[in-house]
Formats: sequence, structure tokens, C-alpha cells
Amino acid sequence: MEEYRIVKGYSDLKVSNLGNIKCEVPHSIHIKNGRRSISFKSNRLVIAPLVAQAFPEICGEFFYGCNVHHKIPVEEGGTDCAENLIVLTQAEHTKIHNTKAVEGFYFGESLGVFESQLEAERITGCQNRFIAMCCKGRKPKTSKWINYDWKYVA
Repeated sequence: MEEYRIVKGYSDLKVSNLGNIKCEVPHSIHIKNGRRSISFKSNRLVIAPLVAQAFPEICGEFFYGCNVHHKIPVEEGGTDCAENLIVLTQAEHTKIHNTKAVEGFYFGESLGVFESQLEAERITGCQNRFIAMCCKGRKPKTSKWINYDWKYVA
């Protein structure tokens, strides 16, 4: 059953446990890289943290500096519903995202398989954030790493 709660600090904004928004003022919803956000009173607010903050008994206690993690990634069909979100420390979130095995390529030739993005960064010198972007299909157009390509290994 869908339940709406007021978002702390925004008395005219309500968010549901299913990731839906009710708002008494004009707003617009944006989607960028699979992440939904709302333009609200000249602020751009990402919806997943709003849901996590409103439903701590489901997602975990929200705190300053935390990261809200999707248990099932948005790219794989995950949603912003409270059941799919968990509040993590920065270290916990980094550990989850940097422990997937990756395979690197340079000019199309395999560099081998690395146990994690961090190991790949340490050995090749290629920045971890660039490796992650490539694995997610968002390779930048200009970079000193333009001839590298990366993919997650199952």
C-alpha cells in the first residue's frame, strides 16, 4: 500500500514509499543517467534520498554525508521505492561499487581482468571514476583515457 510522508525541511513536498511525489507548488521531474530528480523551489532534489529520509524504518537512518544505494540498480530495472533503497556510509558505498571485476581494453586489445576497479586503477593508472563511467556506458568524448575501454565481468 502506498504511503505519503512530508519531506523534512519541505512542508509542501510529500514522497511515497513507492518513490512517487506529491507537491503543492509547481515543479518538474527530471531524469538524468537513470536518476530521477525534482526541480522544487529553485532546488534540484534527487528523489531516492528523499524517499530514504522519509522512510528510515525501511531504508535505514538517514544522516549527513550518507549515500543512498539502490539494491537493484536503476540500469537493471530498479526503482526509487523504499524497499529498493539502503542508507550507507561513504566507505560502504564505495566498497560495493568498487569490488566488481572489470576487464580493460586499450585500442581494443585486452589488458586483462582485474578483481576490482580499484585494482585496475592501481595497475593501469586509469582513474577509478573513468573506469566506472565506461562500465556504465558513459565514456567521455575527451580524456587522456579515450583509448581505454572497460566493462564489468560477470
